[in-house]
Amino acid sequence: SRRPARTAGSFVLARDGVPLLYVEKGGKGLLRLDQDLDGPDLDRCLEHLAEAAGDEGIPPLKVERFDGEPLIGSGREEAFTRAGFGREPRRLVAPA
Repeated sequence: SRRPARTAGSFVLARDGVPLLYVEKGGKGLLRLDQDLDGPDLDRCLEHLAEAAGDEGIPPLKVERFDGEPLIGSGREEAFTRAGFGREPRRLVAPA
């Protein structure tokens, strides 16, 4: 399984100082740091990422993996598109 690494270009989405999502350098992969993060809470996190991508110092996101698994064709794809990510053949992108 993939593990977060402290690398230039990666970042963490946190709420009240609690880390929730790790965004790999280049935005190709997202890892949940809180395994209980799901449903409406995960939806809100994805919305924040989609809104912030491309400005606020966050580069565009081109997500291919979520929790180490391919995103396209997974059960998570719909949550990303609802949050504002656009679909490309092998990835979901924000800004769309």
